[in-house]
Amino acid sequence: MNKASVRQQLLNVRNSLPKKKVADLSSEISSIFLQQVFFKRSNCLLLYLNVGNEVNTTDVINCAMNEKKALFLPFTEIVDEKIEVRTFNGWNSLIKGKFGILYPSEKGVDIKESGIDLVVIPGVAFDEKGNRIGFGKGFYDQLLHRKNDVIKVALAYELQVMKESLPKEKHDVHVDYIVTEKRVINCNENRGEI
Repeated sequence: MNKASVRQQLLNVRNSLPKKKVADLSSEISSIFLQQVFFKRSNCLLLYLNVGNEVNTTDVINCAMNEKKALFLPFTEIVDEKIEVRTFNGWNSLIKGKFGILYPSEKGVDIKESGIDLVVIPGVAFDEKGNRIGFGKGFYDQLLHRKNDVIKVALAYELQVMKESLPKEKHDVHVDYIVTEKRVINCNENRGEI
């Protein structure tokens, strides 16, 4: 099994989900996430705005805003293959970038100085030890190598969690927890780190 074949297989499955199913599963996942201690104790979050059939993060973002948590969103520069962290000041502060993806208009901040204590990470595939396959550019791996003292959580559909271990490279950063519509997976425990 290689990353490219797993990525393509699961993207095909995820992209075939009907919009109603995506909405229902996203609502369940968000509800479970919002009940977790790691969310309740967090003060400053890096979230993502979902694209296509990714788990929808709107409910999580709205709840975090209502609770007055500081929020950041990623901005990726595809040409430079870099990711930066930008302050999220509400839905009206977003502008449309390449490929129609929304992002904050604010200038980027240094993640080390941001105060972020919880990062919610998208992905295409995961295993129960927290290994992850994204879109293959390594944006989140680059970012998290600069700030590794945060709790890393993936929001995923159960169908994205593989029973067998995913291929892992030296630079890959694992997640600590995976929240699906069926369960919360403690990946640190599964790796024997607790």
